[in-house]
Amino acid sequence: ALKILEDAGCNNFKQIELGLEWFLLGKEESTIRAALLEMTGQSSLPHVFIGGQHIGGIFTGDPGLAALQESGELKQMMAKRESSTA
Repeated sequence: ALKILEDAGCNNFKQIELGLEWFLLGKEESTIRAALLEMTGQSSLPHVFIGGQHIGGIFTGDPGLAALQESGELKQMMAKRESSTA
């Protein structure tokens, strides 16, 4: 996911590591992951948000990061975000 975002021109993002498996997570990470599940309906990682909007994971969600990359929409979104924060 990070490589896809970087290739699209996203240079300013926040990455939060939660861990690979539920049973290996600490209390705080488990709480965050449960909140993400409740908020998005998605239990798998990663969760990608752009401008506060959940777009899914790499291949999951609506539309999902890979779908945005393939359509060219991801680069457009990143360019729009960069110009609005400049």
